[in-house]
Amino acid sequence: MSNPVDELAKYNVRPEAKKITTEVVVGDILESSVSPLTSSMDVYEATTLLTKKGLTGLAVVDDDRNIIGFYSTRSSLKLIYNEVYNRWPRSIVRDHMIEDTHEVDIKTSLNDLIERYINAYFHTYPVTENGKYVGYVVLERVIKHLLKNK
Repeated sequence: MSNPVDELAKYNVRPEAKKITTEVVVGDILESSVSPLTSSMDVYEATTLLTKKGLTGLAVVDDDRNIIGFYSTRSSLKLIYNEVYNRWPRSIVRDHMIEDTHEVDIKTSLNDLIERYINAYFHTYPVTENGKYVGYVVLERVIKHLLKNK
């Protein structure tokens, strides 16, 4: 991975800000208030949960809390539209989740997480500890942390 100070300089961030982002880890800002999805969950049920909680997606886990996929509201838009207006049969999360989950470890530095957000189009990252799902981190939480510590 590249030098954190060089990466911050690329975005016109003061070098002293390095302390804020390298000493904090994902575990300090993760959220776990919403349970992950299951692969057998109905698409409507999963989408309703996401929208009620203001989330754009969540990890899909097996019985041992291993992440097996990721399901997002973006995935559900076409499905629900077709189910409602074109009378497609209802479906389950397993059939529409993506398997490339882009999870982050609970010990990942905030700086590395920010680099991921800058370089990829993801809003929510599943968080693991020892390979097991423990929660998620959302972009707004990272931004709030940075603003609080500016």
